Amino acid sequence: MLFITITGCKKSTNTTSHFSSILTNDNSSIVTTTLEDDDTSSTVEIAPSEPVVIPTEAPTLPPPGQNAAWKGAYLNYLSVLDLASVEGFALIYVDNNDIPELFIMGRCEADGEIICSYNNGQITEHAFGRLYGTSYAEKSGLILHSNGNMGYYYTDLYELKNGVFTTIHESTMEESSYDETLGDFIYKYTVDGIECDDVTYTQKVDSWTGGMVLTPASKNVVTYPEMVNMLKS
Repeated sequence: MLFITITGCKKSTNTTSHFSSILTNDNSSIVTTTLEDDDTSSTVEIAPSEPVVIPTEAPTLPPPGQNAAWKGAYLNYLSVLDLASVEGFALIYVDNNDIPELFIMGRCEADGEIICSYNNGQITEHAFGRLYGTSYAEKSGLILHSNGNMGYYYTDLYELKNGVFTTIHESTMEESSYDETLGDFIYKYTVDGIECDDVTYTQKVDSWTGGMVLTPASKNVVTYPEMVNMLKS
């Protein structure tokens, strides 16, 4: 099993949430997306050379039917997940097809969050550092992640299309100095790598979703048994 940990406050290179996992069953595979300054362009396909022993009984696959493939793939994924690091799960509709994405919320900030997408027999996952920062515009393909801590904050926009997560925009807000006169910190703002003032920063970030309604991915999380029952139905 693959165990990689996100720690710290700033976005780091080549890290994914440590409750990331791999599939072990017959007809599905998983592509793990590494978090490289929140850039999802780097992926690696993992294919175990021998079966992985699962300490608990794997969930029963759903009955044959239209939804059996994606439900079975998600059930397989969940069966090898490190549940000690997971707080809850949700099915959310990010892209414009009828197959939901699987959202996984970690138990603490270091666990972060994951969105998994099923496409053509393959699961792709993207890890987000920290909790409660991920939202999406339903069936638009757009995911907004906004988070940070201790003087460093960021908001990034992603697109999910055909199972691929792509970074569209990136922004940062970082403490640069302390103004004794104002009694407050002075921040440095960047949008897509270009430094700007606070007004421009806000305008550009607000324009990314064009007034779309954003739903927190963690809005309707359920427990592991509840998610398994949902996928088996």
